[in-house]
Amino acid sequence: IPHAGEAVLLTAQIADDSGRVRSTRLTFSANEGEPAPLPLMRLSATLFAGELPGQPDGTLVRYCVTAEDEAGHVTTACGRYFAGITPIGVARAVDAWGAPRYEGAAVRVMGRVTVDSGTFNQTQTEIFIEDETGGVRIFELRSPLRIVRSGDRVVVTGRVKSFHGLLELDITNPLPVPPFPSPFGIRVLDHSDAEPIPRLARIADVGEALEGRLVRIEGVRIIQGAIPVSYTHLRA
Repeated sequence: IPHAGEAVLLTAQIADDSGRVRSTRLTFSANEGEPAPLPLMRLSATLFAGELPGQPDGTLVRYCVTAEDEAGHVTTACGRYFAGITPIGVARAVDAWGAPRYEGAAVRVMGRVTVDSGTFNQTQTEIFIEDETGGVRIFELRSPLRIVRSGDRVVVTGRVKSFHGLLELDITNPLPVPPFPSPFGIRVLDHSDAEPIPRLARIADVGEALEGRLVRIEGVRIIQGAIPVSYTHLRA
């Protein structure tokens, strides 16, 4: 994911069974605006390259590469990412059906850890972080888990994902075979010993707006079961 204002070199491998690619094109849009064409240079028989212009923090970039062969068959591949640092609340946007608007988009966020690694998951990395706009679960399918402490201020790079209705940033390496380094991960900037302050809430308030947030509900009376409960029941 590029930093704010940083251009991205895009490369694409394009090949056809017939060996003849008649045309290629690259388009780019920012914040779901109208797509604009960009130059796509041919470097070899199958390798093409183009440059996506740098964008300010939090800008959603969508790009598409389209190829057409001599028979008129057209194939298009697209991708999305947020440039620079994006507010968690922006990455959490949902559509009219409650599904994540930016599922699969790569994003970088910055926030304070409110739940340590090892609290909910003893084998994989799972933490929760918050900024001024929202909170989100961070998950990585990796053993051993990363050690991240409550109070750490972190920069997290990952992909927006919905897991059983819970929105998360998945930082699992999409290129797990060595020697490919992961483009995703957690970087600790500093640490505060001050305890994270939970938001006061009522049971009636619990919903999408508070998902991923650290909350405190006072005056609760348990009428069935016990606290703590198994982790699978903590995904309210």
